[in-house]
Amino acid sequence: MKHLPWAVVVSIGCGGATSSLLDDQAAEGTRGGPCYPNNTCNAGLACVANLCAESDAAAGETLAEDTGAASIDTGAVADAVSADADSAPSGPYAQTTLTAACDTLGDGTNVAGANGDDESSAKLALPFAFKYFGVPVTQYSMASNGFAQLWDAPSGSPSKTPDNIAIPASGAPSGMVAPFWDDLVPQFSEARAGALGTAPNRRFVISWVHWTIKGETSTRLTFQAKFFETTNVIEFHYCAMAPDGNARATGSSATIGLQNLAGTAGVQISLNTTGAAPTGRALRFTP
Repeated sequence: MKHLPWAVVVSIGCGGATSSLLDDQAAEGTRGGPCYPNNTCNAGLACVANLCAESDAAAGETLAEDTGAASIDTGAVADAVSADADSAPSGPYAQTTLTAACDTLGDGTNVAGANGDDESSAKLALPFAFKYFGVPVTQYSMASNGFAQLWDAPSGSPSKTPDNIAIPASGAPSGMVAPFWDDLVPQFSEARAGALGTAPNRRFVISWVHWTIKGETSTRLTFQAKFFETTNVIEFHYCAMAPDGNARATGSSATIGLQNLAGTAGVQISLNTTGAAPTGRALRFTP
């Protein structure tokens, strides 16, 4: 179990709509706006004194539009806050920030073994072919502590560690996909996974529903990792990271990012950074 630095008691109602990332201020990553939590900005800009400014040295590329991210069964649209991909800190993935559009997974999608405290499912078959860091993977496992793992071979055991660290690291779970790696505990919570859409444009969704953080009993977190068929795109969607104003609910004790199967390369979006995962944000990783 991780250390418990403080306790905050806040009462908040749960609404059905996600908040917008857009307001009267310049958006994160855009000219004049604040930098992203990993100190990057949109293509053509650089992070200077925590603000995004012009930089001749900053080069970017435009993401392909046909990722399937806007095809949501609930009718929600994942509007891009940024049309350009941010250069990844490391690893072969470009990054874009989006507005969250969370999928609802129906009955029969419960992931056995991932619903308890510090638990993990067994290895389970992916519903379609997928490549992770360029390697074909065929199985996944889901841990209760806010991360999944992708597998290319029958060897190895799924991790369930609550102790987040920086990535990449050989000591971190191999093949890790971590939308919110922290010491999470269940309180009427659910661990769900399932495929949506039609081949060859399906998406596979892993969803942590109504989890709380160890020592922060007021927190209620719902977030998802999505994997897109054909494009091999991955997305993190932060559906409800409550209560507002609680630092740990937005990532102050969490690791967010990707790590390859060997533990030698990764994309770290955040390590223990407040505000990295607010309600309404989504992150796209494009290989």
